[in-house]
Amino acid sequence: MSDQVFVAMSGGVDSSVAAALLLERGEDVVGVWMRLVPGGVDSDAPRCCGTDQAGEDARRAAATLGIPFYALDYAEIFGKQVVDRFVDSYAYGETPNPCVSCNHHVKFDALLRDVVAKFGGSRLATGHYARVADADDGTRRLLRARDAAKDQSYALYMLGQRELRRTVFPIGELANKGETREIAARFDLPTAAKAESMDICFVGGYQIEKVQNGYPHFAFRHNADWEHNNILLSLMHAEDLMVEGFVCCYSDILFTSDVVRGVLRHPADIVLSVDTRWLERYQHRTQHPPDDAEKVTINNGLVTRVHRGISPSEAHGEYTGIAKFTPAGAAKLREHFHRARQEFSGKPFREASVFEKAYLIHLYQEMIEAGIKMAHADTPGNYMEVDTQEDFDLARKHWIGESER
Repeated sequence: MSDQVFVAMSGGVDSSVAAALLLERGEDVVGVWMRLVPGGVDSDAPRCCGTDQAGEDARRAAATLGIPFYALDYAEIFGKQVVDRFVDSYAYGETPNPCVSCNHHVKFDALLRDVVAKFGGSRLATGHYARVADADDGTRRLLRARDAAKDQSYALYMLGQRELRRTVFPIGELANKGETREIAARFDLPTAAKAESMDICFVGGYQIEKVQNGYPHFAFRHNADWEHNNILLSLMHAEDLMVEGFVCCYSDILFTSDVVRGVLRHPADIVLSVDTRWLERYQHRTQHPPDDAEKVTINNGLVTRVHRGISPSEAHGEYTGIAKFTPAGAAKLREHFHRARQEFSGKPFREASVFEKAYLIHLYQEMIEAGIKMAHADTPGNYMEVDTQEDFDLARKHWIGESER
């Protein structure tokens, strides 16, 4: 076995700096990137993980450092152990952390095993903000990072002695993220200014602190002016997290994992989830008539119109509020948003009295009419909106989550 240190390079600044620091210490460093989705298909991956663009960023960082670089395929195990588990857990009403599953099943199991058995490496380094130290009894202990604000030791709780004896966290001793970026700039790393990645982002205004207290591991964007805007502007508070693609959903809906899988697995750049059995739910909704539903018409697999004014008899279904955007789809959304805001800020925009009060579907329709293709992923139910007290009572009485099936 050699004394080489293999660095799991995600394509972000943290793992790039981890490799740089080890190289600076005189270690024999090898960069390795994990492909987590099938080649050329980024739709199933969270923005922090092994997409093609992330792999290219990792390769460029390794080239800048002058270290060997390998790309390994873990798409199958990632799909089964991370994506499927995440979707199922979320549908059960839990708040899963996909990075914990990825660390457990992919990075510190499959990858570490390959580093040792196939490549003969002695250690695996990552860009986690955490530390490992020797205890008096001869064991290895996982410690919090120096920077409490960036500490990620909680996502590594499952590591045992086998993993800890072969694991290195070079950036765990750094003072803060600013120091990480300073080091990246010193090494002229192409990832020095790359935006951070998040798993789940909650955009809120009214009483957002209650959600923050209940789910501290989420990323948050505060829509402080929530009383004077609407869904569209609220979503765009998270624009900085959209670059590498995302899935969004309204905050007042219930849905099963199949609904999420439908949009994730569709190959189109923009995919809207559509409930084709939507009228069945409206039979009991006296406070929310079908006329108010965000209905959809389609043709040859594409959405042709999304509008409340569509006749129920003409509608293919109701937009659930769930949509997927690949990096290319997200770029189109942002482009059309800024174009519309520049032209209509403070003025009427489609059915909205002013642009600031626009709904997300108003921008969707603007994009459709501009020639942007939006696909649809149909779900026969498995979705419910909770918009009124009556809806809440109906949900408590009729909603069947996956844990109850």
